[in-house]
Amino acid sequence: MMAFGKRQEPAVIVVRDTDTITTALHQALGTASPEERPGLERALAVATEVANTPDAELRARWVHDRLASTGYA
Repeated sequence: MMAFGKRQEPAVIVVRDTDTITTALHQALGTASPEERPGLERALAVATEVANTPDAELRARWVHDRLASTGYA
């Protein structure tokens, strides 16, 4: 973003813990009972999908959600 000839960093910073979460899910799968496996496998798939979402898309979603929460359409 340019303002008065100077580059400014985006105001929204994406913070992710996806590596920690996916590692914990992989470990849990290693000791899971047959009943627990389907839920853990689904959770891992969701966490992996989120981990692969580009930061720009996450920032755009965040801004859209903030605007929507104020009633802005």
